[in-house]
Amino acid sequence: MKKNFLRIDKIGGGLAGKILRVDLTREKTWTEETENYAREWIGGRAINSWLLLHETDPRTKWSDPENPLIFGAGALVGTLTPGACRLSIETKNVFSGGKGSANVGGHFAPEMKYAGFDHIVITGKSERPVYLFLHNGQAEIRDAGSIWGKTVFETEEWLDREFAPRRIRIAAIGP
Repeated sequence: MKKNFLRIDKIGGGLAGKILRVDLTREKTWTEETENYAREWIGGRAINSWLLLHETDPRTKWSDPENPLIFGAGALVGTLTPGACRLSIETKNVFSGGKGSANVGGHFAPEMKYAGFDHIVITGKSERPVYLFLHNGQAEIRDAGSIWGKTVFETEEWLDREFAPRRIRIAAIGP
């Protein structure tokens, strides 16, 4: 029998409380409780790794639409702890087929938590260019036709103008 050395009746602190699920194929989003995982696994990388292990199998290729791209904010992100701004990203590794990991700092992880999400799990493949907009515990899949093909810097400038005067945080890919 497994012993619990620390009894936690209600997990709090640095948790926003939700894992955002995004299916790009169906263009649907939904949430589940972070607490379902946080009692056993602490922080972004640990929960991301558990999700990747249980939502893929050895036959899943890095390029399969069902291969999740998982973003997870660290356990202390969103608290007043100095330097707590880390975001872990996990998916299948293009070279080995095993787990591929990245870890970045900056504003995105705290803002993701402030928007209401501890983790984001993205699966599927959209038939059109889209981006994910997070705000106040909500997630929207929006058309990205206007920014398709732009560099990361051009994309950030376009989104900053689009959402002005609001201050937004951006995670972008591209040249």
